[in-house]
Amino acid sequence: MSKQPSFKRARPVAPSGDQLFGWVKELVELTEQYTEFRRLGTQGDAAARAWLMKTLAEIGIKISLNKPILWLFGSTKSGR
Repeated sequence: MSKQPSFKRARPVAPSGDQLFGWVKELVELTEQYTEFRRLGTQGDAAARAWLMKTLAEIGIKISLNKPILWLFGSTKSGR
C-alpha cells in the first residue's frame, strides 16, 4: 500500500524578481508619505500592514489575523 497522499498540494507561483522589486518600490513610496515611515505603532506601520494584507490576498494568501506585533529588544529590567 502506498503511503503517498492521493492529492497534490496547491503551490502558489513564486513571484519574479521584477515583481518583488515592484512591491518594495510600492511599499517605500507608500510609507514615504509618513514622517516616521514604517516605525512600529505609527500611521506608516498601519498603512504598510494594510498594504501587505491586500497584496498577499491578491496573490491568494489569506491571513485572518491582522494584529500589531509587540517586539521586545533586550530586557526592560536592565535599563538598556
